[in-house]
Amino acid sequence: GIERDYRDESSDRAIVAAFGAAGLFGLLLSGEAGSTAFGLVCRELERVDSGYRSTLMAQEALVLFPIHAFGDDQQRSR
Repeated sequence: GIERDYRDESSDRAIVAAFGAAGLFGLLLSGEAGSTAFGLVCRELERVDSGYRSTLMAQEALVLFPIHAFGDDQQRSR
């Protein structure tokens, strides 16, 4: 689990996939949550493992935002 990932400096793709299933990716872009809510999600992830928090933030800032801002409709829907 997460404790092993922290100790071994690794990450489990299934956990990251669960973030998506829970709707955590794109929280800021969807309008369903504001910056405060996103910050609270990140804070809770940080309490468990900073690597998973970093994964969420990197996906939001480096992947999802550029697609939202500069991608076409097909890219956004995917």
